[in-house]
Amino acid sequence: MINVLAVFQRAMNQLFEELIGKGIVIYLDDIIIYAQTQKELLELTKKVLQLLRKADFYCKPEKCFFNKQELDYLGFVVNQDGLKVDPYKIKAILEWPRPLTKRDIRKILGFFNFYKKFVEDYSGTVKPLSSLLSQKRTFTWGDTQEASFKAIKEAFAKVLVLVRPNYEKQFVVETDASDFAYLAILSQEQEDKELHSIAYYSSTFSKQERNYVAPDKELYAIIKALANWRHYLEGAKH
Repeated sequence: MINVLAVFQRAMNQLFEELIGKGIVIYLDDIIIYAQTQKELLELTKKVLQLLRKADFYCKPEKCFFNKQELDYLGFVVNQDGLKVDPYKIKAILEWPRPLTKRDIRKILGFFNFYKKFVEDYSGTVKPLSSLLSQKRTFTWGDTQEASFKAIKEAFAKVLVLVRPNYEKQFVVETDASDFAYLAILSQEQEDKELHSIAYYSSTFSKQERNYVAPDKELYAIIKALANWRHYLEGAKH
């Protein structure tokens, strides 16, 4: 089944290769068409429909929505301001019961990980939870885990809209590193002259990496951030 989906995704990418990133976003059979003006949107929509017809692909009218200012897409809400987490997903996170087993931990982290780019220090915040997955540890829920579980819920409750990147503006990358984890923020200055976040990235250091001296940890955080956001930064205005 996974191979079939991968083949279909490649087929869609090939069909729309000239438009991807220039007015459309595709995930399997979900297509978003976006534009700055009504005229551009109409022209793009015509091109998409023509390509679908050429490939003998068909759309169900009841599953098509036109001229939307905001839409739900893959668990996110997309509008002119940017990207935010679907409120129903936030509600599910806030109401999630305390995990009782390692299996519960895997399930909850799998769900949380999908939205981790909205949380500034995600990896550091959930470290007490993810460390319970170690084969060398038995499942023991203590005050540290309880505090971590509460903190990550509070972080998701406060998530803001991630603004859309503007490739005509400079990107700003900020990083920080502690003994056990590192984080990075990608942002751009907006009309209010303030920096607004585009994405967050974080991870924990491996056992070997924790032996690095502080300057090396800071440099490692920069390297990982630049690699993670290469698709934004490579060729961007500097």
